[in-house]
Amino acid sequence: MVPAQQLEQLFGTSFSPQPDIPTLRQFHANNAYCTDEEGNITGICFCENEREEVVIPESLSKLQYLNLSDNAKLRSLTFEAALPELWHLDFSDSAVDALKLPDGFEQLKWLDGSRNQLKSFVPAGTLPKLEHLDLSGNQLPDFGAVLLQKFPKLERLYLKDNPFPSTKITSVNREANCLDFMHRFWLDLQKGGTENKEFKVLLVGNGGVGKTCLVERLVYDSFEKRHLSTEGVALEQYAVEDFPYVLNLWDFGGQDIYHATHRLFMQSNAIYLVLWDEATQPDNNSYSTINEAGAERYYKNFSLGYWLHYVRHLGGKSPAIVVKTKMKAEGTLYHPMQNELQAKYGPLDFTEIDSREEDWGTNRFNRLRLMIQEAIERMGQKQELPKNWESLRQHLRELYKAGHKVLSVEEYLDIASDYDVEAPMEKLTDWLVTSGVVFYRKGFFQDAIILDQGWAIKAIYAIFERKSGHYHRLKNEQKGAFTGKDLQAIWAAKNYSQAEQEMLASFMLSCEICFETKQEKDQSVPFAERQFFAPQMMPEKVSVAAEVFLDENRDHSLLYVRYAHDFLHYGIIQSFVVRTQAQADVKDIWQFGILLRDKGGYALVRAEGQAIHVITKEENLALLSKIRNTLEELQHDEVQEYVSRDGKAYVETKKLQGWKQDRIPAENGTLVDVEELAIFQQTRQQERFSHPSEGKDKEQVLRKMEKEKMLGEQVVEVDTSFDLGEEMVKVLFLQANPTDEEISWRDELSFIKEKLSDAIDNKSYSLSDKKAIGWDDLIDAIEDTEPHIIHFCGHAKEEEITPSGSIESGGIVLHSEGKNKADIVTAKELEIQFAEFKKVCPSISLVVLNACHSEQQAIAISKSGIYAIGTTEEIISEAARKFAAGFYKGLYTKRDLIVAIQRGISRSLRADNDIKSLIRLYHNGQLLYPT
Repeated sequence: MVPAQQLEQLFGTSFSPQPDIPTLRQFHANNAYCTDEEGNITGICFCENEREEVVIPESLSKLQYLNLSDNAKLRSLTFEAALPELWHLDFSDSAVDALKLPDGFEQLKWLDGSRNQLKSFVPAGTLPKLEHLDLSGNQLPDFGAVLLQKFPKLERLYLKDNPFPSTKITSVNREANCLDFMHRFWLDLQKGGTENKEFKVLLVGNGGVGKTCLVERLVYDSFEKRHLSTEGVALEQYAVEDFPYVLNLWDFGGQDIYHATHRLFMQSNAIYLVLWDEATQPDNNSYSTINEAGAERYYKNFSLGYWLHYVRHLGGKSPAIVVKTKMKAEGTLYHPMQNELQAKYGPLDFTEIDSREEDWGTNRFNRLRLMIQEAIERMGQKQELPKNWESLRQHLRELYKAGHKVLSVEEYLDIASDYDVEAPMEKLTDWLVTSGVVFYRKGFFQDAIILDQGWAIKAIYAIFERKSGHYHRLKNEQKGAFTGKDLQAIWAAKNYSQAEQEMLASFMLSCEICFETKQEKDQSVPFAERQFFAPQMMPEKVSVAAEVFLDENRDHSLLYVRYAHDFLHYGIIQSFVVRTQAQADVKDIWQFGILLRDKGGYALVRAEGQAIHVITKEENLALLSKIRNTLEELQHDEVQEYVSRDGKAYVETKKLQGWKQDRIPAENGTLVDVEELAIFQQTRQQERFSHPSEGKDKEQVLRKMEKEKMLGEQVVEVDTSFDLGEEMVKVLFLQANPTDEEISWRDELSFIKEKLSDAIDNKSYSLSDKKAIGWDDLIDAIEDTEPHIIHFCGHAKEEEITPSGSIESGGIVLHSEGKNKADIVTAKELEIQFAEFKKVCPSISLVVLNACHSEQQAIAISKSGIYAIGTTEEIISEAARKFAAGFYKGLYTKRDLIVAIQRGISRSLRADNDIKSLIRLYHNGQLLYPT
């Protein structure tokens, strides 16, 4: 049988020959093939056909090139045996749902299975020469890092747009080629693996729909008949023995004032519960009456379609379960547009509940739990998680539980290094943030990581708390303007400290909740006098200048751009206003728009209905380009852009781009000259409006906040700054252990060396060490090196009363002169000796006694004007090592002793939960930490 007949029998269609594989590839001829000199088929191109199944027989063993792309109905692709000479396989843009490759594809270099329906990919053996693998745009629940062992020559790996677990999804979607990430994941997994059982569940829906009631029934198995409306976001955790996962529940307030702010905390790596009921559907009630601290207020209701669009806009392809509430009271179980919603926003699961009912079978909560469990398992959430990732997450959780609200990136990196986590910043942005463990945005408030998100959320929503008098005052009387003094009044009432208030104001600015004008960013302006503006509380009416601009230009040739949305979410126009406000007068900003001015020209941008409108003159084309670029960035790909020269006849930009005729039909049926619209297609400048920079010294604010946390007071007056200037910093490490108790002094010395190297230039410090010291050794070492910092690693002994009633002195434990026993140096002896040291070695500034029961010795040393750190009780060796590492890293990056102690404590917290209560700092005999 000749090759053409063989292929026609195999594929059910006729094939045309091509001379060789390069020609076959160059012309991409459908239903074509080529052979070698012996007549063996070496290349096949079978594209854009209607076939649903393809079987590649063993007889095609000489095949080198196989292109099956663009077969929209192709669901099954089977290889009867390996093709040992095949080096190119492409079945992209088809509908294949599974791929099994028999062992023996020895020459395969290129495999493209992108944009199919793959749920499994199983190579039976290794693919020793594979260089390119593209499985993006499929339904793969995971891609096990162990698979990388089968592709030793792989250079490019594309896995974007698959429903992967939260441990991987952000990284594979962010990086075009995610091979490096998968290698790092594999390296971490090799250090130990575990199951990831935590997941984030977000509840959204209209105010009063029953979100809080659902959480109360699920978590506490109770029901309160009359709930107050949720202000902002409420956080709860569901963890029970008979459910295999831990659910972190985020209950989002449904009132429209909160919608723009919710986006800050809504991520794609979560399950969404979208709640609806008959009572709050806008077709039945445009507004809901909500009880707020005894007062009745009215708030706009939104359709289920709005909320599903909201979820897809913010959560991407995350699983969504549509939950009908008040099942028994309302009776209705199915939404009248359920099929349409499934087609538009699916895949969706639908169920119903009644939180009033106590029985979990009757109230359908058992069914809801099962649906959540199945959704998690479909995402592969329970699959591989490197153990060191889990340890890092747990460490951050313990810091949060210990009362730490924020963490610097430097501290985070130190903690991550303790667990040997590969690429820790990647884990922060792509996993810890997206899974809701912490909040972080690079470049804002000195890269502070928010551990206590509830603390930050409550502060933000306190401003929009409608049951309080200040909200209506800020909105109605002050027209969205508020000062630092206003924030102080609001936040002080909720026990936020001064430094916390400045940090939170920075947080709000960075998240585009508000803005401040140029002059307010001057660092010399006291916080109380800084003025902020919240777009969502500004007047709804268009500004006078904007109306004048429209009136004066009604008869002029203008440029009109319209962005049409299915549902326009306020956060888009809010972010645009914040980013562009520097080019407008405050009086020309209103809740839904802004009048921009640039080089004498104006541009009007406003939201109206479900569209954003832009109007300007031809001479402002550069400004228009900047506006369009910014809006496209904020809107992503979920919008249609239309352009017009008269504001009436709009043409979709995409349609205009490919139009070949002189005239094009507009949306209203009018024929428009294409040449008139050419101005909209000119090459645009790439410039866009960026987030306004912050004016305050956030490093100083973060440091102050850390000190407040350590000292437990709202205003920090103690000066614990520690800066030795530009001179060579000399550190003396002293070690003694004349006891039988082992201490890991070598590890401690290594930790200190490493962190000093990280923190300061190697040339700006020296580290000397003296081991197994006695009293004379200590004196010689200090006099010889004249150090700035002395670090003692060893033991100390507290004062004791013997059974006979005599007092046994305490002190630091050194070696005796003969090195054969212990020599106790008392606090009084240290006080006298260090007074002498200060005379001959005035450089001594800090002594760290990293030993048990060393507080009294620290007090004695500090009386000579030296900062001294000691401990009140026993400290375990691992905690001492990690405290030292964090302390020295913090000291030389932050130049403050209190902050350095904070860094040491946060670093060592998992090793010893009580370490915070052990550390003491003294100066001139006075206690500086804790107060």
